[in-house]
Amino acid sequence: DSPRASPKSSCSCDGVSRFPGARWNTDPQPAELAGCIGKLEFTSQGTAWAISDHGLLHYDGLSWILLPFQGMADRHPNDLMVADDGALWISTNAGLSRFIPPAP
Repeated sequence: DSPRASPKSSCSCDGVSRFPGARWNTDPQPAELAGCIGKLEFTSQGTAWAISDHGLLHYDGLSWILLPFQGMADRHPNDLMVADDGALWISTNAGLSRFIPPAP
């Protein structure tokens, strides 16, 4: 079941919650990724990406991987969008940053 098929998702400082239709399921956030998770987006292939206080987060199907904000416009993310070409756009207090994920 693809994450994109989930009708609702929510992010918080406690982890990521999914609502597949019956009840909310919360996947706790690992301690090494401490901080609040903000916007959550999915690529057309179903890959999950999120922004947090500490960087860009990628879910590889087993665990969350933190990509620090090195090279980004600012360390304060506000929003995240996945473009049709797979690039990630992150809005920050200082402007936009574009991230092109590595090929799988």
